[in-house]
Amino acid sequence: NLEADEKALADQIKTFTVRKNAAKNKRESLKSYLANFLNGAKWQNSEVAISWRKSESVEVEEGAAIPEQYLRYKEPEINKAQLKADLKAGTVVYGCQLVTKNNIQVK
Repeated sequence: NLEADEKALADQIKTFTVRKNAAKNKRESLKSYLANFLNGAKWQNSEVAISWRKSESVEVEEGAAIPEQYLRYKEPEINKAQLKADLKAGTVVYGCQLVTKNNIQVK
């Protein structure tokens, strides 16, 4: 049955997600260990070479007054759960209505 297949695949995704996160955490831990151990020095052997490169990033202090030209804003998003609850409670919201649909259910 397709619902069982869907559930099995969802469980498999959860299992792989846990394994992926564990591998990512281990990689980050080993990378941090090497960074502390090597302290900026190059190292290599016949299988791997470890070197360093410079990078730049911007750090913004908490509460800094950033000029408007550097700010980005997200588009507003409709909170449909709150809208549905208010419509059910009798609130009139122009352009919105509750619609009852029939959804097929296969067991």
